[in-house]
Amino acid sequence: MAQDFVEQFDIPYPVYTDAKRVTYKAMNFKRSTGLKLSSVRLAARAVGRGNVQGATAGDIWQQGGEALFNTDGTVLWAHSAKMAGTHTPIPQLLKTVMSALSEK
Repeated sequence: MAQDFVEQFDIPYPVYTDAKRVTYKAMNFKRSTGLKLSSVRLAARAVGRGNVQGATAGDIWQQGGEALFNTDGTVLWAHSAKMAGTHTPIPQLLKTVMSALSEK
């Protein structure tokens, strides 16, 4: 699944996986259906923008999230998605990364 991701999006940097979900559990990320009424709205918006979900792989109940780690493994910032489609917007992620870099 990770190899398909790397190839599909032409990821130029290392991608690591955690098949036992140790990191996922440590981050207290959630498993749920991830579907609520607002999920339908988010899905319609994504399709309207030309995004279509491909075949699912892995744990379909695993909700995602984003995290920023320091080089020593300290969690600097984390967001756990509560439902499908609630990822942190890219501008906010960039702001978070830039803020962390400026604190060095």
